[in-house]
Amino acid sequence: MNLRKGVPTGYRHIWGYHGTWDERKVKPGKWTFTFTATKGRKHTSMGSFGVGTTGAWKINGIQRIRKISRDKYQTKLTGTKVPLKFNVKKPNKR
Repeated sequence: MNLRKGVPTGYRHIWGYHGTWDERKVKPGKWTFTFTATKGRKHTSMGSFGVGTTGAWKINGIQRIRKISRDKYQTKLTGTKVPLKFNVKKPNKR
């Protein structure tokens, strides 16, 4: 499936995430991280991927943080993503 044909350019998805950010300092000035989450949206998808679709995106981003209390931070990750590989399942017909 051609990923460039699905959702039209300019279309916007707004997702709600509930997840875990796991980071480890590997040397001075360098960290590795993993963000694992379940995401969802309230409106119907324009996409055509079925349940069971898997894929990978290449992400290039910048994380901005703000300390708001002793043990809490706000974090914002902005950037771009491009598809690498997808195993697309066709949606079930209702």
